[in-house]
Amino acid sequence: ILELICANMKDLRSLVAAEACRCAEACGEKLGSSEILCEVWLEVVIGLCGGSAPRVVTNAADAAARAIVEHCTDTSKYYNIISKLKSIAAKARAAPARSAALRLIALGLKRWKNITPTNCESMAKEAGQCFIDRARDADAEARSAA
Repeated sequence: ILELICANMKDLRSLVAAEACRCAEACGEKLGSSEILCEVWLEVVIGLCGGSAPRVVTNAADAAARAIVEHCTDTSKYYNIISKLKSIAAKARAAPARSAALRLIALGLKRWKNITPTNCESMAKEAGQCFIDRARDADAEARSAA
């Protein structure tokens, strides 16, 4: 089922892709710490946020990405998620994908600071350089997200 949803998120038909993103959002809310959500789907939905997809798909993808980050309950996944987001923020070609990754890093750190304060501090220090780099980004949207 997870692979089918991932394949449908990449579908060229906007209705199919948007529904797959909504399904990923629901799974993120219920299965927040699942390995595939954190490792695979997060990258796919952020790619949709920054691609040339129709607005209905980008909005659904953004909601799915937020759900995956917000509802992660497994503290061992926090570092993986932040690392994945830092990588996307640094390497994504599309400026909207870079800014989405930065917003999700900030959301994750804000959400998790009460759960793991000491780990969150070290993650914030590591993410800091990513924000500095993006503040120098050529794209205004990525700069404003930083």
